[in-house]
Amino acid sequence: MWKRKGKYIVGLVLLIGIALCVCSCIRIIDPVAYTQAILDVTYKNETKQYMELTGATQEDAEQVFESNLETTAKIYKNVKLPEELENNYNQLFKDIIMRVQYTVGEATKDEDGNYVVDVSVYPMMLFDDTYETFREKSAEYAVNLSNSVMEGTPVPTEEEMQQAVYQIYYDILKAELDAGLKYGRSEKVQIHVNKTEDGTYVIPEEDIRMLDSKLISQEKLAGASEEAVAGEKDGVNVSGEE
Repeated sequence: MWKRKGKYIVGLVLLIGIALCVCSCIRIIDPVAYTQAILDVTYKNETKQYMELTGATQEDAEQVFESNLETTAKIYKNVKLPEELENNYNQLFKDIIMRVQYTVGEATKDEDGNYVVDVSVYPMMLFDDTYETFREKSAEYAVNLSNSVMEGTPVPTEEEMQQAVYQIYYDILKAELDAGLKYGRSEKVQIHVNKTEDGTYVIPEEDIRMLDSKLISQEKLAGASEEAVAGEKDGVNVSGEE
């Protein structure tokens, strides 16, 4: 029964992805201000500068952040969660996204009229810092449930076990978030603001995906997902339970 727990961990790892869904084009550009506006509207739901630079309406600007949040939420909507827990996860990831940290620095221009903007990223350590606690709590849940089943309690459904694991992870993440987040050492990355053939400017999607991967450290959880997948392929019981 507990071979499936590795699969749940893989699903939980996927929750962390932040999808930046905006690369609005403009013609007259301050590359630093433009980059700042794109990041702020997406991660902080700060709309003013984005509206001024792109001509977007308030509604369109707010939708940038909401679309980002909805894209993240879709990753776990393939799991049937109770309404309250689903709402809790929606709020949790909203709080997480709004607390990523970055500083937009200087820009340089090349001979083709493109810009490179320096951005200092401070990786959020939330998921790495809670990894061991999650392993311990989920293992404890496995033992307790196994004991209950041996004593005659009906075996829960796959859906019920998934919900229990997601509830455990939510409680851990929420407690850590409330206690105060920690961030790693800053890393400087480069965001390109490229001139298109029609004279507008755009940030390439691959640059945004790269930035996404730097904003929240996933080192331990990524390792856990690889271990879980390998265990599933090899028929290994990754939970350590019989």
